[in-house]
Amino acid sequence: MNPHPPDTESAQPPKIECSNVTVSFSDHQSVLRDLSFVVEPGRIVSLLGPSGCGKSTLLRCLAGLQSLQNGSIFIGGQSPTMARPKMSYVFQDAGLLPWRNILDNVGLPLELEGTPTSIRRERSESSLHSVGLAHEHFRKYPSQLSGGMKMRASIARALVKDPLLMLMDEPFAALDDMLRSRLNELLLGLHRRRTRTIVFVTHNIAEAVFLSHHVAMLINGKIVREVDVPFAQPRTSELRSDPAFVQLCGEIARSFAELAETTDQMEVV
Repeated sequence: MNPHPPDTESAQPPKIECSNVTVSFSDHQSVLRDLSFVVEPGRIVSLLGPSGCGKSTLLRCLAGLQSLQNGSIFIGGQSPTMARPKMSYVFQDAGLLPWRNILDNVGLPLELEGTPTSIRRERSESSLHSVGLAHEHFRKYPSQLSGGMKMRASIARALVKDPLLMLMDEPFAALDDMLRSRLNELLLGLHRRRTRTIVFVTHNIAEAVFLSHHVAMLINGKIVREVDVPFAQPRTSELRSDPAFVQLCGEIARSFAELAETTDQMEVV
């Protein structure tokens, strides 16, 4: 069951168009510099790069949370602030309210909109089931859940309004490799069942390649290379040991190593 049935007029995932985006902070240092790129509708695109290269700042710009000094962003032909009701944002930290049980945490976006209790509960339960959390966990509090369960609940909360665009800022970075891999596969499964445009921030090359249709590589606030990922869907754990997958990850790693010689940004995981 879909946690929030889409209306027929707005059910298409949006295209994202960024043109000459520049963002500078108070010290006049440019975090994003004349950055342009496009995310096609329904695609998963990873923003990949070292810490401090501008990935999260760009994600905040897409969400309408960061003003631009120059350039423009359009999401489905609208400004980010106008498109915001159709998007959700998943942070690195699950961000669950410790005094609310998991069901109530997931239903919070609907509660803030004034959705009736019965409908809110139905959609929240459906969203939790979609991320693989059993009914026995619904009344537990965040402190009673593992890190992986908390992140599943965070994703369920992001899905509860059935967004057409998901912005995800390193949501699996704090998890161990095995759990991270399982949640990567969960995200791809969710995308197969309901196509959305997804922009995923990471500094993990293998994660970016496994998840994405397209990878945009950032260095010093600029997209320096874009890579189409050729592997067909559905993708399973076996892909990670495929020689072509390993080769593509290696090529991207070598690109960053070459660029790092001139940028002094060496931290790529």
